[in-house]
Amino acid sequence: MKHNLLYYSILLSFAIVACNNDEILEIPISEGAILDIEVGGPTQPNQVYVDFSTDMQTAVHKSIWDIAFYSGSEFVVILNSATEVMAQNLQKSDWAQVEESDYEGFKEQMNVDAIFSNLFSPPPYPDWFAESSNWIDSPDGDLNNTAIEKISATEDVNNIYFINRGQTPERIPRGEYLVRVVRSGNGYKIEFKIPGSAEMQTTEIAKDENFNLVYFNFDNGIVTSEPKKDLWDIAFTTYMEKLDVGGGIFIPYRFQDYVIQNRTNAKVAVREIEESESVFDAYERFTLDDTNSLVFNNDLNNIGSTWRSVASPTPGSVTGVKDDRFYIVEDSSGNFYKLLFTQMLNNEGERGFPQITYELLK
Repeated sequence: MKHNLLYYSILLSFAIVACNNDEILEIPISEGAILDIEVGGPTQPNQVYVDFSTDMQTAVHKSIWDIAFYSGSEFVVILNSATEVMAQNLQKSDWAQVEESDYEGFKEQMNVDAIFSNLFSPPPYPDWFAESSNWIDSPDGDLNNTAIEKISATEDVNNIYFINRGQTPERIPRGEYLVRVVRSGNGYKIEFKIPGSAEMQTTEIAKDENFNLVYFNFDNGIVTSEPKKDLWDIAFTTYMEKLDVGGGIFIPYRFQDYVIQNRTNAKVAVREIEESESVFDAYERFTLDDTNSLVFNNDLNNIGSTWRSVASPTPGSVTGVKDDRFYIVEDSSGNFYKLLFTQMLNNEGERGFPQITYELLK
């Protein structure tokens, strides 16, 4: 089933070509493929976007961006979950009123490892511990539940945030910024500076209807990350979920080997199988008609970490691909693909070497 990726990349460079007044040459839709996903090995430095209809994967270093601006009708700022970016509201909108005491200790608090370590410290938890889940976006991609509140048309409602840029794949801190975002016409304006600095920077951000998000790096400005919104279905990445630690408290927690889906143009359903079944047999038997009995949704984390398991003290637990399920993905063109995860580790048992197989249902 494996296809020649170069062949499809050449075809994509042409869009739709008119042969004459009556004929149009259309790019063929992939029948399926086997792909080794280029996440970059155990440290998983890449976010990899996969498009089933062209067998294309696009690998982008996950530290290329810090925050992103939604290109749809709403005005929303998204944090880079892959690098563990967090944002805490200073509850002030006037830069002249911001003092260092407003964000004292934030740098040390807003760190996944520091937050998690409190679970093993003597009680009680710090006062800020239960609030830490509010410093990241909702893992399901809900635009009404983001760490940075929706950008209001009333300018003085938009507050200043302390942003921790997270860490590199090598676990090196990436620094902090104070940030305020306001509307600018049908786009955004971002005001930002390093804490303690008097030097303020501003950048105008225009929405781009070809993309879900416009990506921004505090060092380099506007950057390109994910492909155009019609040119990818799922992505492999590291990611932050909200971990239930009991007592109604959730905290940010870093996941590796995580899969998200296109927030605008993909829907996913899971097909779980009986213990007596073979996942490979069930996958082969599955047809387009079988999709009628499934429930699809467009939550960003619908696949998430559910495709794999990680060894724990529980007897019998292992690290690897789960063999009791596969997935069905509906892409932006209404094509249905069945998707099976076939590898998570390399021959040395290292994580960061996923493989998938998928097939067009017709």
